[in-house]
Amino acid sequence: MSDHFILLIHEPSLDLQRAVQVNGLPFTIGSSEGCSVRLKTRGISRVRVEAHGEGHRVVDGGTDVLRWNGAPARSVVLLQGTTFSVGGVRVRFFAGTAETLRLLVAARDPALLDESAASVQTAESPRAPDESTQVTAYLDRLAELEARLRCLIAETVNR
Repeated sequence: MSDHFILLIHEPSLDLQRAVQVNGLPFTIGSSEGCSVRLKTRGISRVRVEAHGEGHRVVDGGTDVLRWNGAPARSVVLLQGTTFSVGGVRVRFFAGTAETLRLLVAARDPALLDESAASVQTAESPRAPDESTQVTAYLDRLAELEARLRCLIAETVNR
């Protein structure tokens, strides 16, 4: 089971799309200061991503902000490419690092490209023709930031 995760986050009220890498479980997603993944859209209660059996799930702590397939949900089992909503924000879940996701994009893996049963309704998840290009750009930026972080860590260790 992976301890690294990529979240593709779309905050339509701010016209903002971004990719976030998270390391370790559990982690929280929401707009409050204590959240591991902080949304820029204000007023969204937190949900928790945790280990669940051999996989992962996102759990609504009773705030009724979690939606899956357009309906309220208490928890959603997360598979590669599962899309869920937290308030009005769409989140797409992938287990693995930016490099793992880059390989899925390169292989045109169905988990990345297919919005089947593990996704929010199609009306909420428009597929732009350049979706792979956008994901690749996010991943390139993540890889750049990871490289910078490694350099900073190496500089700190070598002091």
